[in-house]
Amino acid sequence: MTIQKVVLTILTLLTFIPSFAQDTHTLLYEVSGNDLAVPSYVFGTIHLMCPDDIQISEAVKEKVVASEQLVLEIDFGKPNIVQEMQQKVMLPEGKTLKDIMSAEDYATLSTFFQDSLMTPISAVERFSPVALYSMLAMQMLHCQPGSYEMSLIQLAKAEHKEIAGLETIDEQMAAFNKISEEGQVDLLTEAIDDYDQALSEFQQLLDAYQAQDVDKLYEVSLESMDEIEGMEQYLLIDRNEAWLPTMESSMKEQSTFFAVGAGHLGGKRGLLELLEEQGYTVTPVQ
Repeated sequence: MTIQKVVLTILTLLTFIPSFAQDTHTLLYEVSGNDLAVPSYVFGTIHLMCPDDIQISEAVKEKVVASEQLVLEIDFGKPNIVQEMQQKVMLPEGKTLKDIMSAEDYATLSTFFQDSLMTPISAVERFSPVALYSMLAMQMLHCQPGSYEMSLIQLAKAEHKEIAGLETIDEQMAAFNKISEEGQVDLLTEAIDDYDQALSEFQQLLDAYQAQDVDKLYEVSLESMDEIEGMEQYLLIDRNEAWLPTMESSMKEQSTFFAVGAGHLGGKRGLLELLEEQGYTVTPVQ
């Protein structure tokens, strides 16, 4: 398991906490009005998927080309981004998984990683529980993963578009760190203890994303959201509200194509509703 793979998977959790959207069968929206000179666009991504399943529609390509810049959650076009993320997915210096897990949970984790991921626990014992949880997604996919973000970056670079981010890695990891270590450990151990159920839910989420069925995404994720107190608030709502001023500033300057985890689109404090509250017209693009 390389750090590059961890970087690809660490964001998986952020995607898979969806909620309702305005149109349950599209993930691309145009934002206009409110004195914008030109429209901008918001697209819901999935951060991790087998490359053969990543389909960039003609509508998405058209809107990326029509925009002046691509803005992701984090600027993955930034030099040394992998090295920077590597520092953030580790436990504090001097601390290992043994220090934050019970002996029983540690033994279960060690057996799972050795038997299922062919990775000795000694190789990952300084990774945070969130990073290890993300590694499980690699196992569930059974492929070398790709991401919509990387595909969009390639498209934007080919068109000589600017690339930027809505938040820094520090800000994104701070959202995870609002979840207690105990909560992070519980999330990890429960996924291992009931792996078949976790695998089933993961596949349902992938299927729902491919169908652009946001209602189904919410339905499947509702139970997991309730397992950790404050997860939706920390990982979605707080970040949506923090992103909004940056999005408005970007849209006023130039046409922008925003690509964020699909879970950020919907719900009463989702990006689509927040934009409408600010007076913008948000229109589904089929």
